[in-house]
Amino acid sequence: MLYRVIILLISSVIFALILSGLNYVPQGSRMENVYYFSFFETFTFALVYSAPVYVLFGLPVSILLDRWLDRIKNGSKYFIYSAKMTSYSAAGAVAGFIFYIAVNQGITQSYFNAYIASMVYGILAANIFFHLWYFYQHKKNSSSSI
Repeated sequence: MLYRVIILLISSVIFALILSGLNYVPQGSRMENVYYFSFFETFTFALVYSAPVYVLFGLPVSILLDRWLDRIKNGSKYFIYSAKMTSYSAAGAVAGFIFYIAVNQGITQSYFNAYIASMVYGILAANIFFHLWYFYQHKKNSSSSI
């Protein structure tokens, strides 16, 4: 459980770094008399918003998904990996959609692209965590068999 929380925190930092990089506007591309957030400001905002979502939504969903998906015994490792990644991606999309609704206080039809973008961010966040967790589990299992 402790390792899962540590990986959640590392994932939220990586996610915030990626979002900051995507939203950063270089000095040469900036318009005059327009305020642009610095990389660090964007990173701070992204971390403040993403870390609680990771912990409050990601942690319990991750535990439930792992318990549910660990029941798959008859399948290749590629099938199991695909099933887990698909499940985490779907959960991330749902989390992104719920987060958008919560922040914007409801559903409106005029912002369909924003819903999709929010769901893509949720999928990205879920996949960052899933792959870090997957590699940790794989490393733990391979080192214990030596």
